[in-house]
Amino acid sequence: MKKVLSSIIAVIVCLLVFYVFAFSYLNYCDKPEKSETVVLFIGPGYHERLKEAEKLIENGYAKTLVIPAYRELFTIVDGSLKKSRIFHNIPFNRKAYKRYFENTHIEELTAKQMMDTVGYTSAIFVSAPYHMRRIRIISASIFSTPNYRLAFIGSRYLQHGISLSVFKWSFMKRVCMEYVKICWFFIYKTEHGAMIGDLFMSLIHTCNLSGTNPFDYLTALLEHASELSESPDKWMP
Repeated sequence: MKKVLSSIIAVIVCLLVFYVFAFSYLNYCDKPEKSETVVLFIGPGYHERLKEAEKLIENGYAKTLVIPAYRELFTIVDGSLKKSRIFHNIPFNRKAYKRYFENTHIEELTAKQMMDTVGYTSAIFVSAPYHMRRIRIISASIFSTPNYRLAFIGSRYLQHGISLSVFKWSFMKRVCMEYVKICWFFIYKTEHGAMIGDLFMSLIHTCNLSGTNPFDYLTALLEHASELSESPDKWMP
């Protein structure tokens, strides 16, 4: 009994250590460098993200603010940020991109188009701290030429550190979802992965149209792989 209990405790400790490492890995942060603009990503804790962007501009690290999701550019006028331009010619909707593109990927693609339009080659990307690793990974693919200089800053007003709050189930789900999204990006960014992404999105969309739960349907396909290979026509949603 003691051995079983010790084994359970050891497993729990290993899982906790792994989770702490996984959480810390997501919290990527550079030192801020003077840049042409701050790029703000929207999401939970938006006001705290915006506060970080405004603080960086106030400290002289940039003179403009880009919000890709709204296609808006802000500049400093009389000591405060004022909206100076809306990029109506740049689309920001899912129909303009592949169906399997994740929202942050679309924001970064939009940010690059906005920066290229006004001639910016340097930027500070701001979002929630646990979001920064994924933003950096996606940026390496989108801003692949060496003429871009980017820094990645997680909002100090959303910093959790290693405290009890990061072990709340709601926060743990958010951390796990970040890794799911990172894996999803690595899958669909290749040509073969894109084909797989299209296949899954088509299946999910068909499930929604037919009133079938997509998760239950995909789980059933995995559980009955041999029957599926023999009669694929019988396993349509």
